[in-house]
Amino acid sequence: MDDIPANTTISGTPALVHRQALREQAAARRIPEVIVEMRKLQDEVATLKKLLADGKA
Repeated sequence: MDDIPANTTISGTPALVHRQALREQAAARRIPEVIVEMRKLQDEVATLKKLLADGKA
């Protein structure tokens, strides 16, 4: 534990500075909604590509 600076709060496994661990946990909680949004965007891009290919855009 000699490599941890004084007055630093550590949490998680692997040990991270507490603030960074909180950021990572918050980001991980958003993954499901990001996946849903990504799928919607992929569908929209596919629709737009089809419209362009059909000459309707």
